[in-house]
Amino acid sequence: MRIAQDHRLEPSEVSPESLRQLEELVQDGRHPALLGSSDEHVELPEALYDLLVFVVAAMKRKQAIVLMPEDAALTTQAAAQFLGMSRPYLVRLLDAGQLPCHRVGTHRRILLRDLRAYQAQRDRERRGRLDALGAAVDAAGVYDAV
Repeated sequence: MRIAQDHRLEPSEVSPESLRQLEELVQDGRHPALLGSSDEHVELPEALYDLLVFVVAAMKRKQAIVLMPEDAALTTQAAAQFLGMSRPYLVRLLDAGQLPCHRVGTHRRILLRDLRAYQAQRDRERRGRLDALGAAVDAAGVYDAV
């Protein structure tokens, strides 16, 4: 039996046959439904259907799935891993106030929603810099020279 706090699903926990059946079901295009013990029939809402499609595709690629609420608090190490950076660099961002955090005793915690917001802003800034660089190279005629 799964512990309530354990929201990780390993590909090995679903048999290949079940995964194949789920893949056929989501590729069918019709929305699957849940069937209750007293035969009540509830069609999956669009958002849950999309999540099911995502989970099945990830498990087919042999990827584990972790489901967590956006207000989950992560340690600095987990937050750094989520953002793909070192823990010391993340701590510098926290100290500079570029990323909000709160303390639990002497330890810092970062909310998942704050990490996702920082990640989205960082990606927008990177895209803007790359677009500006591409425009500058294009204006200089470097592409034409090759």
